Amino acid sequence: MKLIENLIILLISLTTIFSCGSNTLADMCGNRISKEITSPDKKLKAVIFTRDCGATTGFSSQLSIIGYFDKLKNEKGNVLIISDKEDQLEDGSAAINAEWNGNNELIIYFNLAAETSKKEARVDDVKISYKQLAE
Repeated sequence: MKLIENLIILLISLTTIFSCGSNTLADMCGNRISKEITSPDKKLKAVIFTRDCGATTGFSSQLSIIGYFDKLKNEKGNVLIISDKEDQLEDGSAAINAEWNGNNELIIYFNLAAETSKKEARVDDVKISYKQLAE
């Protein structure tokens, strides 16, 4: 009888852990903003940041386009995600830069040979292009 009670408690505990798991895993990650580049009309900004999700995943350098008055959420980048295996800066991030070419076009500069897991050509009304970062 005691074994059955222990199994029920274990099952309830595991169910609770798994139902909260996605929020817990997201909270384990953190974003450190490197730079914000505001669009000419001050409606948007490109945010370059390093995301760290703990020892098992390592760092990644990322870029998101968000509203000018918005704060960067604890989420993955919505434009670019690159591995920091190459071209590391002193803070452990990979080199990324960006500039607005008008209100609806963003040019992103980084090592085009770097390993990418996300590389969008458009986010909402913003066209995105990529160029090799000058060394």
